[in-house]
Amino acid sequence: MMKKAIIIIFIFLVAFALWRWLTGANSYLRMQDNEENTELAFISEQIMGLEFLDLDGNKVRLSDFNDRPLVINSWAVWSPFSEGELKDFKSLQVEQGDKIYVIVINRGEELRRQMRVIDLIGREDLIFLQDGEDKFYTALGGVGMPNTIFIDEDGKIIEYKDSAIILNEMREIISKIWAD
Repeated sequence: MMKKAIIIIFIFLVAFALWRWLTGANSYLRMQDNEENTELAFISEQIMGLEFLDLDGNKVRLSDFNDRPLVINSWAVWSPFSEGELKDFKSLQVEQGDKIYVIVINRGEELRRQMRVIDLIGREDLIFLQDGEDKFYTALGGVGMPNTIFIDEDGKIIEYKDSAIILNEMREIISKIWAD
């Protein structure tokens, strides 16, 4: 009986996530025309000082990467979108080269669980960080999963999306906000 209930809940969650993705029921917050969005400015200040661990156990802050724009994604092994997104983020980093950093932050799962996915994707090109206390997701006020933010060189969030994102959408956002 319990197993059946768990399966039903899982199916519901996957269906809900798929519905959100297919209908575009997601949040886009964007700084436009140099207008100050106080909510995004507050979130930017909070997250840039957060401390994470890299895959080697070294302490890292997002502010350590302040010499380029950032694309940051919050991911989890259990999310049906994460593996595909990680592949797309890796492609984006390869395409953009040293113009940006693509950082992917795991939502507090054990490293061995993360490594199953990371080994499939490959460690190179992406900056994988661990957030044992889920501070990043909490600071974003996360409701949906996954979450992706685009941050300029000044540490300000330019774009925030709280649902799945695909490579072409990433390219479109980057071309709008960081055109050469």
